[in-house]
Amino acid sequence: MQNSRKYVICGAPSSGKSTVISELEKRGFMVIKDGARIIIDRGLSEGKTLEEIRGNSLEYQRSVTKLKLELEKKIPEGSTVFIDGGMPDAIAYYRFLNLDIEELLDICRNAKYDKIFFFERLDFKKDYARLENDEIAEKLSILIKQAYEEMGKKIIIVPKMSVEDRVKFILSRI
Repeated sequence: MQNSRKYVICGAPSSGKSTVISELEKRGFMVIKDGARIIIDRGLSEGKTLEEIRGNSLEYQRSVTKLKLELEKKIPEGSTVFIDGGMPDAIAYYRFLNLDIEELLDICRNAKYDKIFFFERLDFKKDYARLENDEIAEKLSILIKQAYEEMGKKIIIVPKMSVEDRVKFILSRI
């Protein structure tokens, strides 16, 4: 039986992760999209506001973590998949919101990834799913990188460059 190859793309909000994930999907790669956006899109389709969806910070973060776990467990054996944000991202968001990270530690330590690509920040752009601003994105960037390092995960820094160049950068390193 062949193990799956799991590659995480992580970084601050508005760092280009979802755009690169979409490009990789267009090229035929299996992807797991951002769990937070999946939950936000579901809530919006049910007529909820962004504030209603994200209102209870702990409940919202737990639902994102639960969904990410479910999606990662469904990765077919032997496949190659790119994941928009790995489990340690949750630690960063919990810390930012002053939530207790204890419930996440075993989950994050046990998360197995082949490589982690950390995206340098781009200029912040507000969109329908973001409540963050540039200052918050900067703090989250630091917290996300720190969370992966604390979990003993080696990260590869992906510099600011075009989507095409970021995709080439990643594919040349897998």
